[in-house]
Amino acid sequence: RLSVFNEWLEKGYILSFKDITELVKEYGDDLDEVPEEAMDEKIPADPSIYNIEALKNDIIRDQKIAKVLIGLCEAIEKKDDKLTRFIELIQEIKQTTGTKKILVFSFYADTIKYLEKNLGTHLGEEEMKASAFVTGTNALDIKEVTGRFSPISKGFTVDETHPVINYLFATDVLSEGQNLQDCPVLINFDLH
Repeated sequence: RLSVFNEWLEKGYILSFKDITELVKEYGDDLDEVPEEAMDEKIPADPSIYNIEALKNDIIRDQKIAKVLIGLCEAIEKKDDKLTRFIELIQEIKQTTGTKKILVFSFYADTIKYLEKNLGTHLGEEEMKASAFVTGTNALDIKEVTGRFSPISKGFTVDETHPVINYLFATDVLSEGQNLQDCPVLINFDLH
């Protein structure tokens, strides 16, 4: 976005990111394809009003900062100590208690989605098949999921079409009115 903003600045306009998005959607990435009449109500980069050189320097600085932040985020994504420790905790729980049932809560749907995306390489295919990830935004049948997770307390029959769930990852969509006594372990992922 900063690069495109800078390209428009070089062409003599100061555009909001919203304007840039609309122009790209309408005319594509080639700035030369945008007709002059589309620019009639756009802000001209008038050097008597705006300090264009300072603006260009700010863009360069912001691009450098963004590059560092992106690099840090990529490094964090590659080495997630909390996720690693969480996997170790699951293995410890399974070994010490012999249980297969673990309920994991998070306040954030994004955290549940992150776990769904990143646990597969750690848990393995079979354990992922026996997992469910429930948020308020996905279209899972909560009654079926909780029944498969806690079949004894829910009076649910698990079979080939409705296999047992051993790991249930959920937001507060499951925080009230659920009878999940088949599960002896509850983890709040948001806590340290």
